[in-house]
Amino acid sequence: MTESAHDAPPSVAAAWSRVVDAWQDDALHDALFTDIARTGSYAWAARVYSERKGDPIADRQLAKIVRAAEATMRATATQLPEKTSPRYQLAVLVVLAIAALIGLLYMLAQRQTSAATPDPTTEPR
Repeated sequence: MTESAHDAPPSVAAAWSRVVDAWQDDALHDALFTDIARTGSYAWAARVYSERKGDPIADRQLAKIVRAAEATMRATATQLPEKTSPRYQLAVLVVLAIAALIGLLYMLAQRQTSAATPDPTTEPR
């Protein structure tokens, strides 16, 4: 196994070793690519092919890996939830503030009314 293959999944590392031993064999590069796609080892593959940058085969395979990684990211991306409108949030806040103010005024009015009327359960002396 090569030094670069130490952090790859075992099937990918084995395929990389075969590719290195027969660099000109396109079928081996294709088999490696299949393992890379199956295991999602795009970052690892980009790194090892980048180490041979300038080699026409490595450059071609690197471009192929980058395209596949981008396609995979797009295909598996989750859509972010829609953000609520700041206007909507402000409207809710204003309604809650008005409701709280009305409740406070109502409590004050009830307190003043109960203080002004005598308690019917108590008898005057």
